[in-house]
Amino acid sequence: MRQSAALLLFCLASAEISIQATSPGFVDFDRRAKAGERLNVVFFGGSLTWGANASDPQISSWRAVVAQRLEVEYPKGRFKFWDASLGGAGALVGVFRLERDVLRRKPDLLFIDFAVADGIADLNPEEIAAHEAIVSRIVQSGHAAVVQLVLPYKRDVMRGNTDGMKGRDVVIDTARRYHLGLGDAMVLCQEFVKVGRVTAAQLWPFESNFPGDKAHDLFADAAWRAFMEAIQSKRVCSLPPKIRYADTYMTTARVRFSSLGPAPAGWRVGLPNPIGASFDMSMSRWMGPPFCTISAGSYVPENSGQSSAVTVLAKARFSSSFVANSGRGPERASESIAWEGCRRRPVSGSKSGSQ
Repeated sequence: MRQSAALLLFCLASAEISIQATSPGFVDFDRRAKAGERLNVVFFGGSLTWGANASDPQISSWRAVVAQRLEVEYPKGRFKFWDASLGGAGALVGVFRLERDVLRRKPDLLFIDFAVADGIADLNPEEIAAHEAIVSRIVQSGHAAVVQLVLPYKRDVMRGNTDGMKGRDVVIDTARRYHLGLGDAMVLCQEFVKVGRVTAAQLWPFESNFPGDKAHDLFADAAWRAFMEAIQSKRVCSLPPKIRYADTYMTTARVRFSSLGPAPAGWRVGLPNPIGASFDMSMSRWMGPPFCTISAGSYVPENSGQSSAVTVLAKARFSSSFVANSGRGPERASESIAWEGCRRRPVSGSKSGSQ
């Protein structure tokens, strides 16, 4: 396998699914919180979960507001809150972050938001399968009560209804089949705008994607209502008789190129660069030590008549249904990937795909 600028390699294979697993119920979480037990609460999603455009993501994002409400509702509770968000990355990336960013935290309560990143109005078979795999693997772990959120952009609220939003319908269907809590912030925002309690411009004062504090408050309301309703209905997250979509992502592996052998000439193993305009969109938030180039050559535009050298970063044999690379590098570096012996197929949400 040849590779010129990729930093990470993801491989996976399918696995059989047990249908017996259940997660602790919401009533159990409620009881333990009231008793003052130590509990882990994880927020797993994209930019909206991190708190993009909130005046202070650690205080006024919907994630922070929900955390504050938990502390007020359970004064004896001893909570550890974990931010597992990564901007611009949906379920296809999330499924590879699941073990490191979520499951190893042993969450007792988990809020999931991937609907926007994966396309509320669209259906992408890969993203849908990855989303269900995330939910299924969390429930199988037997640790967490899970709340699924549907968070909108401004354009979604301006529509005034949810007709034809197939991606949203799939997310809601998955939540119901696995008996998750379900917080539909899209419908809540639409209702508030429709009756004149707030305008879309007040919810999104800066741009059409990421909202201000008023919208984050409504997102928190949707999450909190879903959590309280799940307690009142004594809901217990559990697996359906079988998964509905492809089981491709039920087993995943994150393999660093830097772990496969010595760095080639012109490369070194170094720390990921945390510098970026938006902290939640920095891949370095969850990358380990990658290969970093010292002087491995420069990018040569197509049709320029020039040739560029190809550096072999690492070689590995793998068997998988899906492979993707992710990393940071010079302009268009991710497009200069050479997969030896693979059929390549672009996949939405990833820099390169192969099947």
